[in-house]
Amino acid sequence: MTYRQFLVFALAPGVAMLATLLIARTSAAGEPVAGQVRRAAAVVLGLAVGAAVYTTPWDGWMIRRSVWWYRPDSVVDTALRVPVEEYLFMVGMTLLVGCWTVLVALPPAGGPPEPLAWWRRPVAAAGWLLLAGCGATAAVLSPRALYLGSALAWFCPPLALHSAVGADVLRAVHGLRLRGMALAPLLWVADGVAIHTGAWRVGSAHTVGLAVLGLPVEEIVFYFLTSMLIVDTVLLLGHPQVRARLARGLMRAVQGTHRRVWSPVAPTRS
Repeated sequence: MTYRQFLVFALAPGVAMLATLLIARTSAAGEPVAGQVRRAAAVVLGLAVGAAVYTTPWDGWMIRRSVWWYRPDSVVDTALRVPVEEYLFMVGMTLLVGCWTVLVALPPAGGPPEPLAWWRRPVAAAGWLLLAGCGATAAVLSPRALYLGSALAWFCPPLALHSAVGADVLRAVHGLRLRGMALAPLLWVADGVAIHTGAWRVGSAHTVGLAVLGLPVEEIVFYFLTSMLIVDTVLLLGHPQVRARLARGLMRAVQGTHRRVWSPVAPTRS
């Protein structure tokens, strides 16, 4: 199997099906549900672009170090040393998981019924940053930990940001979060098929050597972290408490900037 064939036969049908279901849901739903779905769909589209921009530097770095590679005849062309198919995969995976999350896990407009525990935010954010630091350290100290460590170092910081903004909200809607993450096992299966059929390869020199049913543990961690990033972004930006927090934070930032720019300068003695 080539990378092109993987996109055509494995990824594209799922994206097309979920996008069609999402459009049908929006058309059938009345307000305010339809408006909520449209806003969430816009978040998914923006996230698809952001995912490609954020992931490309790390992905290209991985390819240059032969952490993973592809046959020359498996791809059409490259840009910034990253296959064109890889960009399509980044966008397609984001659309797949994002549309799924909107369909099955869109938060209720009324918010969670229980009080939100504010302390979860700094604690969870610190945990993700600690995990990122451990990953970076492992990647530097051991070539075998390069894939796993760099993945943790690259993808845990945005998860820490999510936690800082809304770890308490994510805990309150943990059932919806689990629904959104339900596609992760399917991505593991698809990745395993792609690796074993030669669409791409993962090198053994930069992996720890652990595998689950033939799939390197690094690939499992990668799809888990990236799926969580997509699911959490949709849930957080679709939640009224988080939107209110972001609005207050933006207002404070604007007011602080305004005061610094326009505050009168105290007179000085000559």
